Amino acid sequence: MVGNTIFTITQIMDKRNQFQGIEKLMSDWLKRLSKAKLQEN
Repeated sequence: MVGNTIFTITQIMDKRNQFQGIEKLMSDWLKRLSKAKLQEN
């Protein structure tokens, strides 16, 4: 599962020049992921 997520992120990063605001989308996603991880503990 983690491997698939990393692969997806890599694909997104490869294509980021085609999309505007991808850095914001990624940072928002990472914030949500971090929050979820903190709640697990």
